[in-house]
Amino acid sequence: MIRRVPEGVPISHRDGDVVVVDWLHTRMAMIEHIVNEAGLVHAMPSEEEGERLLVSYARERGPDPDWSGATLALNGCLGRGTSGRKRRRS
Repeated sequence: MIRRVPEGVPISHRDGDVVVVDWLHTRMAMIEHIVNEAGLVHAMPSEEEGERLLVSYARERGPDPDWSGATLALNGCLGRGTSGRKRRRS
């Protein structure tokens, strides 16, 4: 178990010892380094494209509506062609 959330990892929900991170909007120097070194720069979608892809997946192939709603809410995608709040940054 980690004791702290690394810098660049937005927290979307806390409940006691449970911390949910917004993995879609996580930006860390180490991730950027690996992406660049591995030549994945053009394979990684932009933040906006990632949101669009996640919303599309949740709507079309998500396992169930509860999962889809929670996934979009906890990753800041509600309000991106769905109902609900806009993305928030931590």
